[in-house]
Order: sequence, then structure tokens, then C-alpha cells
Amino acid sequence: DTAGGAFARAGLSDAVAEAPPAAMAARVLLFAVPTTAQVRAALSGVALPAGTLVVDLTTSDPEEGRALAAELAAGGVGYVDAAMTGGAAGAEAGTVALMCGGEAAALAHAGPV
Repeated sequence: DTAGGAFARAGLSDAVAEAPPAAMAARVLLFAVPTTAQVRAALSGVALPAGTLVVDLTTSDPEEGRALAAELAAGGVGYVDAAMTGGAAGAEAGTVALMCGGEAAALAHAGPV
């Protein structure tokens, strides 16, 4: 399965669903969607290479994020829960803040991003 196909099944935007294969081979994937369940659905059936980092920008249930982090870790994939405040208005104003949590290695990997 391709990541684009998984995104389409998850009901995510057509732009993401049709992203070029090079984008799907990225080592860091950022998800700015409403829920962690959508992140999980987008990744369902997609074999991410070990060393990939998933950054979840949702403000969803922390338990759901921890469960997804554990599942990804089993395949050598890192996970950062990076809840974003401010929404679209904050993004337009440049006042968005991130509250990040995760394993130390995943946080270090996300730092430059």
C-alpha cells in the first residue's frame, strides 16, 4: 500500500493523498489533522522505514497518542506528540505554540524541524 492511498482512505485532503512519492519517503512526517485517530488511519498499512519520525500536531487524547507511539516504536519509528495551539488564526498571526512530548531521541530528531 502507498501512503497516498492510506491518506485518501483516512479522508485526508486530496493534496496530501496525491503527494509525490518523494514526499512519502520523507524521514519526518508532520500531521496537522484534527485527531490522532486520523493519523493512525493515514498510517494504516504503510510500512514506514525504521528511523522515520511521526510528529502528531493534533490536540487529541494523550492516551491515544501514547498507544500510537508504542505501536510505531515496535517498528523503529519515532513519535512526537506536538499539540498545536492557536489554530488557523494563530498560524496566520505567527503566534502558534507547540507543546511537545515523546522519547528523548524522537524529540532530538524533531528539534531541527
